Amino acid sequence: MVWVMTGDIVMGGAVALIEPLVNTVGYYFHEKIWQRSGVRRTSALSG
Repeated sequence: MVWVMTGDIVMGGAVALIEPLVNTVGYYFHEKIWQRSGVRRTSALSG
């Protein structure tokens, strides 16, 4: 999609390589924050 928007194949390739890494790191920290926030209701639902 970046290639279509910019017309630059190098930029499109760079985003295609970097984007999964950013998503993986973001997901990891999102889950850590979610666990610390106490929002998980698994213990409340099971008891």
